[in-house]
This record gives sequence, structure tokens and C-alpha cells, in this order.
Amino acid sequence: MMTAKKEAPTGGARKHGERIVIGYHKDSRVFRKNQVIRKKILSKLKSPKSVKDLILETELSYYYVEKTIDELFKSGVIGYTRIRCHKCNRLMPHYQRKGGRR
Repeated sequence: MMTAKKEAPTGGARKHGERIVIGYHKDSRVFRKNQVIRKKILSKLKSPKSVKDLILETELSYYYVEKTIDELFKSGVIGYTRIRCHKCNRLMPHYQRKGGRR
């Protein structure tokens, strides 16, 4: 007789034979880490910043900054603008928070 594996509960330890549910639970370590990165980046976006400036200021890797900016841009939290670079005079992409306080 074959028995089907049960789905894992949303929180707590798994018992033998339970599957991990894909998707982050609100209490998971990955979810909390992503929230911290998101808040860190949003706090720096009071004035328009480029991705390079955000990497230097937050001291995060390029991957985390790029991924978080894409998520925030798609959800409409931040906006995109082009500002002339004072060094090379080229139009460079910058991001800034939309609206008032969020």
C-alpha cells in the first residue's frame, strides 16, 4: 500500500515525509531578509539615486539591489527618471520613491 506524502504545515518543524511548500512564509528567514533589504533600499531613495550609488550606500551586492529595484518598480512603489551625470554629461537612469511617505 502506497501512502501519499502530506503537505508541510506553514510554520514550525516538518515531520518525516512532509514536503516543503514552495513560496515564502511570512515568518521565513528568506522573507525577513528580503524585507530588510527592501527597507534599506527604500530609505536611501529619498532623493533620486542610480543603481551604482545604491550599491555603494547600502553595501549590498549588485544582485540584491537590482532584484529589489525591479520588484519595487513593478509594484509601483518607486519611479524611474533619467538625470544627467555631472561627470560625463550622459543621461543616466535614476530611481526615486513615488508619492509621499509610504
